[in-house]
Amino acid sequence: MNKRFPRESFVNFYSPDEAEKVKLNQPDFVVRIEFYDFTVGNTEHNEVEEIVKHKIEIPATDSTRAKHINYEAKLKTFTDKVISEGVVNLKIIDFKADKIMRKQQIPGSFVWINDYAIYVGDEEALNNQQLDLTKRKALPLPPKQDLFVEFTGPIYDRVTQRLRNFFSDYD
Repeated sequence: MNKRFPRESFVNFYSPDEAEKVKLNQPDFVVRIEFYDFTVGNTEHNEVEEIVKHKIEIPATDSTRAKHINYEAKLKTFTDKVISEGVVNLKIIDFKADKIMRKQQIPGSFVWINDYAIYVGDEEALNNQQLDLTKRKALPLPPKQDLFVEFTGPIYDRVTQRLRNFFSDYD
């Protein structure tokens, strides 16, 4: 926020430690941001098995009849998901009046997805998308710290936008 409102502007932001250092005892507003709730690493695993078929027609030549080649495969598709989400409480309080000027809950989420597949049978039965899935592998789940950072990114963007909107009236 200090990038949006530099120290020379009318609006300045201080962490609690910074406010103590400069002996700021009577701020105009206090901004409180705290997690209301969050979960990191809820996993889902899904498997779908299907028979896929593909028919190719070889055109007739001269006096021969057209031929058909039937390809078939059993395809098993896997989807691993890791869902992380949370809600932040944002409060802007008028310090002198001890009045809540803005109170919002701001959600954010992130879903990590890994799709892959295996098959038994004819490769020719698979379409390009199915074939691409068979070239992928099961991946280890991302570290919980990375998932936390990913779902807080959208929350950070929303919080800073709301703070910009609120304090732009005072700049």
